[in-house]
Amino acid sequence: MNWMLAWADSELAGIERQGADLHLRLSAARLRQGEQARYARGLVLVLEQAEPEGDAAALAGLFGALEAGELQVGGQRQRSVALGQRVAGPVRLVLQLRRGREWCVQAQALCLPPAQGLTLHEDWAC
Repeated sequence: MNWMLAWADSELAGIERQGADLHLRLSAARLRQGEQARYARGLVLVLEQAEPEGDAAALAGLFGALEAGELQVGGQRQRSVALGQRVAGPVRLVLQLRRGREWCVQAQALCLPPAQGLTLHEDWAC
């Protein structure tokens, strides 16, 4: 069973444009595997050939705890996604920040790193 990234309760550290791609850095990524829940630090997701919806200059201000999120692929909505894969698209990612802001981006693919090598920390949520 793979570790699944849950958008809700993860924390976005920032978004950086590298060429046509966007790199999303998560300072705390909430992971689930069956009944187990853990956090990983420093997870980087890559959105290939990405086009943010709305004001592209707003990327600098996007950070903080996530209230919710979903990945839309081929008409299906996923509130969590397995690590260690490249989700070919087109894809649309919608993130809802806890402080009320919503951010959407369309891309040709979403690349998620494998869980191997990540340091997993206990989830102390009640």
